[in-house]
Amino acid sequence: MAVRGQPVFLPDGQALAVCSDEALVLSRYGQSEHVELRTGPRLTATGATCLAVADWTGRVVLTPPTTVFDAPGKGLTVPGALAFEGDTLYAGMWNGQIWTVSAGQPPAPHLRHPAGVQALAVHEGVLLVAGHDGRLAVYDKTDLVAEHEVEPLIRGLRGHEGCAVVVGERHVYRVDLDPPRMIRDQLGSGPIAGAWMGESLTVIVHEDGTGLWFDAELAVRAAFRIPAGARPVGADRWGKTVVLDYPGGTRALARDGRVVYTTEAGALAISPDGEHLAMTGPRGITVVPVIDVLPPDEVPPGEGAS
Repeated sequence: MAVRGQPVFLPDGQALAVCSDEALVLSRYGQSEHVELRTGPRLTATGATCLAVADWTGRVVLTPPTTVFDAPGKGLTVPGALAFEGDTLYAGMWNGQIWTVSAGQPPAPHLRHPAGVQALAVHEGVLLVAGHDGRLAVYDKTDLVAEHEVEPLIRGLRGHEGCAVVVGERHVYRVDLDPPRMIRDQLGSGPIAGAWMGESLTVIVHEDGTGLWFDAELAVRAAFRIPAGARPVGADRWGKTVVLDYPGGTRALARDGRVVYTTEAGALAISPDGEHLAMTGPRGITVVPVIDVLPPDEVPPGEGAS
């Protein structure tokens, strides 16, 4: 793709979007489409088959098919979080309004959370909302059924079978939904700089460069060390292979407790199935198999670049 920006794979891994300060450029099966953004992209999320991108003004683009939604109001219509259930998008704003958006359908107001929306997750009809008041609210559709004290700053939130995992600046939390209860764990020392939530694993990186993979039981699966100040910015759908953003702009790929690839070329993204990378090349964005950039000891026997 002869464009510049941050690449994002669509869920099938066969299509790519590139986000810049002015547009979302979609490339699907040899066809390109440009969708106007009013500012640089703020948030992205993927559903079963759809991709959503939101800019700082409250414009939300859902594709395919391409649907553009501009959140009504002014000022605090800044998107706080995006979360999918299937291909239904829940878009939560700083002002607390949560909208549902489906491709090709008119958006609908779902509920308004009084404390605003900082993080959002939805699982089997249960909506979890982290507001700006340091509390996690649990909604059954639109009915508030529980609240938990967490932290003022939330790095990540994801629903799992019967529970949710919340990553704050200081602790991680497992919130059981039925019966409602919460477990808190520090999982390492020092402030947490960033988190990426996968379907089975979550990765966190502390400000000192200590990284951890853990599951929904808060059991640590692997650990790694990277430069202080780095943070996770992408992963495959399971959270096993993670894209890391280093201070200074270097990007890295880590899996199984090891950094297996680094690049200073700029943008780097991994496909949901973990098999392809999109990265900045001489003519724009190039897509290559992950196996082509791995060190020899990471390549399975009989595979690799020709």
